Amino acid sequence: MQVGYAVAGIAQMEQSLADLRATGAGLREPYYLTLLAEVHMQCGNLEQSQTSIDAALGILEARDERWCAAGLYRLQGMLLQRQGANDAYAAAWFTRAEEAVRWVAEA
Repeated sequence: MQVGYAVAGIAQMEQSLADLRATGAGLREPYYLTLLAEVHMQCGNLEQSQTSIDAALGILEARDERWCAAGLYRLQGMLLQRQGANDAYAAAWFTRAEEAVRWVAEA
């Protein structure tokens, strides 16, 4: 991924999120934050990635918008691995992702 394109893409994603929030709707916001976190992680911006994940997790809990939880939990596990966290801690997030997939499949 070329850095210039990534920086421009992140700026566009952040502006789109701001525009979404300005409407007051917020629909799918955890999903969009997950996408933003993934791009940040791919660019090595681990702190910004964690900030986006934390925001998505908070919204996910507050609004009970769980259809995108599996991807968010998977990304949290991947980020923890990149940050050198305890393997068991990262694995717990992967387990949560698997459980979320089953929950969606059963719904």
